[in-house]
Amino acid sequence: MSTVPIRIVNDSVVIRGLVDNEATVFVLDTGDAIGPVFNQADAFRLGLEEGTEEGVSGAGGASNVYQTTASITFDDMHFPFETCAIDTSLQGQSLMGLPFFLRTCSKMEFDFDARKLTLTSKPTPLPKSQPLPGAQENFQPAHAAEPPELAEPTA
Repeated sequence: MSTVPIRIVNDSVVIRGLVDNEATVFVLDTGDAIGPVFNQADAFRLGLEEGTEEGVSGAGGASNVYQTTASITFDDMHFPFETCAIDTSLQGQSLMGLPFFLRTCSKMEFDFDARKLTLTSKPTPLPKSQPLPGAQENFQPAHAAEPPELAEPTA
């Protein structure tokens, strides 16, 4: 569980995080369909590479975005190699969209009075366990030999 301070600016929730270990400010955008979307200035400052170009449209209109990846950190929660986008026409702060939180968190809790956002990460599945080499061949069931007191008497 991580706690992230929030600010309310122009009726928007603003959060700070680390992107590739660099402090970055985001507007939390529940209507965003992508996840993390960087404006051109942040993308340049962070050294993010523009990948495949894709057309997207939403409430703000249509634009072209470039796919990229970055490591995102909030408090003690770290998400390496997140798929993100660079929107060169985005005016204002970079956006942290709801899809990011749906992928990475099981719970988001806002406390507007305390100005904090509490995030609970989804559990990481444990890798499948593998038997130890040779364990099956050497396995002897506990009931293989009867205790001496139950054995048939010999004549």
